[in-house]
Amino acid sequence: MKKKAYIIGTLVLAALLAGCSNTTSTVEYQPGKIDDPYKLMEIKRQYYKEREEAQRRAEEKARLEEQKRLEAEQKAKEKAQLEEQKRLEAEAKAKLEAERKAEEERLKNMTPEEKLKLKMDNAMKKLQEMNQIVDKARAEEISNTESLKKLDTLIQNN
Repeated sequence: MKKKAYIIGTLVLAALLAGCSNTTSTVEYQPGKIDDPYKLMEIKRQYYKEREEAQRRAEEKARLEEQKRLEAEQKAKEKAQLEEQKRLEAEAKAKLEAERKAEEERLKNMTPEEKLKLKMDNAMKKLQEMNQIVDKARAEEISNTESLKKLDTLIQNN
């Protein structure tokens, strides 16, 4: 009986092996189909290439938009500064005009002696301003002559 069971078992196993031997577990190569590994690799390469190109274009577009925004901000700042400068100049002109009118009004009401005293005061102020300019120029000249002397001594030593 053991022999019969052994023989039946081997027959069943042989039948199973024979029945399963016709099926193949490998995929056959079919050129031109998506299963073609080279075709699949080329499709993936093209996909990633297009994705990188789209990303590069998006980055370029964002960079250009940022640059335009910065330029617009710069122009707005310059325009605001120009308007502020014009406003300050207008205020300064208005202030000078008001001072000039006040001065004219004051001059109309002055006596000749007061007018003469005012002219003398103005002349003294201008003279003091000129003296300050001259003093600065003299100090600069002295400084320049001292530096020239130092240069001369350095040149002679070398």
